Amino acid sequence: MDALVRRMLIGTVSIHVHDVIIEGNTNTKAYIIEAKASEALKKATTMQELLRASNAVNSWLKSPGLFDSVMVTLNSGPPEIPGSANVIIEVQQAGNRFSGEIGAYTKAEFKSSSVEGSTKYKNLLGFGDLWDGSIPYGFDHSAQVSAGVYLPRLKALVAPATARAYLLTQRSDELSNSQINSFGLSIAK
Repeated sequence: MDALVRRMLIGTVSIHVHDVIIEGNTNTKAYIIEAKASEALKKATTMQELLRASNAVNSWLKSPGLFDSVMVTLNSGPPEIPGSANVIIEVQQAGNRFSGEIGAYTKAEFKSSSVEGSTKYKNLLGFGDLWDGSIPYGFDHSAQVSAGVYLPRLKALVAPATARAYLLTQRSDELSNSQINSFGLSIAK
């Protein structure tokens, strides 16, 4: 190990990734993890680049909250292929995939207050998907209900996709009993 550290301090150490192995993914599809991880790791041509890519993959896997822990291990590759490495990504699925928040908010500059609640459910389908819903109710008698889904890059999708539907109801003014209702749907890719 000391010899490797000395070599890395002196200059670059050439290496290429032979295999990326995913372990511990009980709910998330392996190809979802592999798609992002392999892309970043297999570009590395030096040990220094591989360490940076491993750190980036670790951060990327932790950021959506799908996993309680992520450990990236670098092992030597097969002896018949010198200068190769195997990358083992061990994940522990999140124990609680459901979360929610509720709060009361005041906006002094607009002289308005609201009560808002939101829920999130992570990885329902095993694609790293994120489902959410929210209901804010303003004391000016405005209310909104919205629900959305985020799908990361899948085999068929080259980019992440999001979809959101909402319904907004509000009074047109303080003195009138008329209401304005609007419904919307947005899909982005």
